[in-house]
Formats: sequence, structure tokens, C-alpha cells
Amino acid sequence: VFAKATTIAVCQTPLLYYVQRDSSIMQQSFSPERLDGLKFANEAVKFAQQHYPSLKKAAISRVFTEAIYDFEEITNPRKYKAEYSLVWETIKKYRSIVKSDKEAKKNMRAYARVSYLGKQALRTALDAKERYGQLSARRLRK
Repeated sequence: VFAKATTIAVCQTPLLYYVQRDSSIMQQSFSPERLDGLKFANEAVKFAQQHYPSLKKAAISRVFTEAIYDFEEITNPRKYKAEYSLVWETIKKYRSIVKSDKEAKKNMRAYARVSYLGKQALRTALDAKERYGQLSARRLRK
């Protein structure tokens, strides 16, 4: 749709609200269907490369973010060996671009750097982020 548009307008008013339900796929444990997001993000990189080369780094950052999310969600790598391998290979493929992209989110640049230390280091960094978030939430409630 974006590629076919002749005019694009930006509206600062929030018009969409996201509701998370306990029964949604986002609330459930990992399943291979979750990799659809990674597939679509990879397609966006190809599209950007062909039609909007200036957006390629942004598209790559999106793929990397999706791969990090999937990596975090796969808590049983032995059960999902092929999916885990695909996600890890995606992280390795794009980490050098993301770590040096000043437009990429700071946390993703940090994860890209940590990934050079291996899977366990990245898992530890993601677990630490989760624990820090829980501690911050508790402080806010007090």
C-alpha cells in the first residue's frame, strides 16, 4: 500500500489502541507460527532494497528486533531446534549492521554487540532486561 500511495499524511493523534487478551497468540508460549513475523520482516528488507534503498537499514533493524524477540521466546531450543537455528542465523546475519546503525534502538544495538559473545551471553542479557523490568515495575507500584 505504501509503495502504491501517491500521497502520505502523518497524524499525531492516536487512532489505534492495542488490546492484549490472555488467549491471544502473543500471550502463549512459543510456537513455530510466531516466525511469521520474521518472515514478513525479511520480505520487507527485500522490498526496501528494491524500491526504497534508503529504508533498507530500518527494515534490517526490524528483522533484527523480530529475531531478538523470537530468540527470547524460544525457551526450549532443543524442542524447536530448526526455528532456534533460523533465529540465531538471522541475528548473526544482521548484527554488524544493527550495532553500527545510529538510527537503530539503543537496546537493539546493545543486543547486537552482546550477540558476538554467543547465545548464552545474549540469553543472559535478555534475562537481565526482564528482571530489571520486573524490579522497576515493583518500584513504580510502591
